[in-house]
Amino acid sequence: MCFNKPFEPARLALSGNELRALHDKQASRILVEDGKRREMKDKKTADLTKYEVHPDFKHTRTGVSTLVVNPKTGFIIVGPRMGSHGAGTLAVPGGHLDTGENHGQTSEREFQEETKLGIKDVGSIAQSYDNFAHHSKGIRCYDTNQRLGFQLNPDAQPETREKNKSAGYDPVHPNLVVAVKLCAEPALFPALSNLLDECGVAKLFLNLKKHGGLPLDDLIQGDGSLKDQHKIVSALHGALSWMQKKLKEQQKQFDQAHWEPLQWSVSEIGYGLQEAEKHLSVMQRRQRRHRRQRRQRR
Repeated sequence: MCFNKPFEPARLALSGNELRALHDKQASRILVEDGKRREMKDKKTADLTKYEVHPDFKHTRTGVSTLVVNPKTGFIIVGPRMGSHGAGTLAVPGGHLDTGENHGQTSEREFQEETKLGIKDVGSIAQSYDNFAHHSKGIRCYDTNQRLGFQLNPDAQPETREKNKSAGYDPVHPNLVVAVKLCAEPALFPALSNLLDECGVAKLFLNLKKHGGLPLDDLIQGDGSLKDQHKIVSALHGALSWMQKKLKEQQKQFDQAHWEPLQWSVSEIGYGLQEAEKHLSVMQRRQRRHRRQRRQRR
């Protein structure tokens, strides 16, 4: 992959007014986790009285989240978060700035700490507002700097270095994340979901291919076509199988309270797959009907 000029997919996806409206929407939502379920709610109407503000989060904190691409395969590094806010959801590595760091340094350090992979930070591609109310972690609000990077050694594999915080990061096809966003959004960590919103969901990876040389030809286009729906269903099958494997691994190592949020995400993806297959079936019947009608008119 090659970035000859700053890559800013947000500018290619949204106008200034649309971006401001999106940020207002992000700031008004909060992911509420009470230990029994996980639900995105409106901050104005959600009952947050039982959630105390975490002492380190009396003010909104700056976070860094990094989407890393393997320049050889075009795959991205993602994995389920565990043991904290957003547990069970698909996310990319990230964290807080240490004293004296800039966003790019934090991006590279956090990624190395969590996966042992060296990366080259390319720059910021989006900004999101991510809010959480967790039954044990309290209320946390983030202003997240969304970064783009690429893997320095394309043949290296990520390691799980913080097993209590992650079910393990893996290289996956970008279609997996796009399909989950389109059909099972609650299974995505809000920061990753907001990144896709800001960068145009499928457009993010299409622009990476166009401007950065992403070496993939079978990306979801987001055009509503039958061919695209086939790709979405195929990607969801892959996501479900991968997440079920992660769940089984977690069940062998931890108690139910730890792995249960991951089970919620598996269920969300399973339901999303069922709905995507139903929609594909409808599209196929409609196509067959149109073909018959065309033959009859001849």
